Amino acid sequence: MKHNKLLCLLLLTALLCLLLLPATAAETPDFTRTGSIRLTVRYEGREVGGGELTLYQVATLQDENGYRYVPVPGLEAIDFTFDKIESPDLPAEVLKQVKAAGLTGTAKRIGGDGVVFFGELTLGLYLVEQTENAPGFTSIQPFFVTIPMQENGELIYDVDASPKPLPPQPTEPTNPTEPTEPTATSKPPEPTEPFLPQTGQLNWPIPVLAILGAALLLAGLFVLLRGRKERG
Repeated sequence: MKHNKLLCLLLLTALLCLLLLPATAAETPDFTRTGSIRLTVRYEGREVGGGELTLYQVATLQDENGYRYVPVPGLEAIDFTFDKIESPDLPAEVLKQVKAAGLTGTAKRIGGDGVVFFGELTLGLYLVEQTENAPGFTSIQPFFVTIPMQENGELIYDVDASPKPLPPQPTEPTNPTEPTEPTATSKPPEPTEPFLPQTGQLNWPIPVLAILGAALLLAGLFVLLRGRKERG
């Protein structure tokens, strides 16, 4: 009876070790390897091309009393523990620190198929920022990608990821055609100089008659004065 209990205990122990073996193996990264990140930008199941994504390495993976992320120079104050990087607010906060520290990243254009590829990457934590929007879409929120990434108990060094769906950029509502103020089709010309109504007569006799009238007046005065002189 005791032998049967001991045998069952040994079998259970062996089975538990077999179950834990893949998980233990997956938790041992190969630091001699490099990785890659392949990003496919999609919205509602279709690829979105155009724009630009920039990749920053914000932490390296190191084996120091257990595997942990060590911030790159300039980001030493940030806590990159495994539970912290799951926070949805941390990528945006880290991006602010990246800008403040003046860190440079690798920028690449998004292909027409919505794909961007970054290769020959060392193990660590990476931050993705959209530095140019795709036409008609708003900016992708910054997000983290790890190399390697654990998936189904296995470490993946060549990571395929898809950013969150992009809401289309709202377009300005088109205003209905506003009524325009009526414009006059014709406008009477402004008179430049006084003019006589045209009744078949000409304008030139007027000054001639005025000169003749003045001459006759002067002649009359001359005759009148001369007559008075002769009588005196």
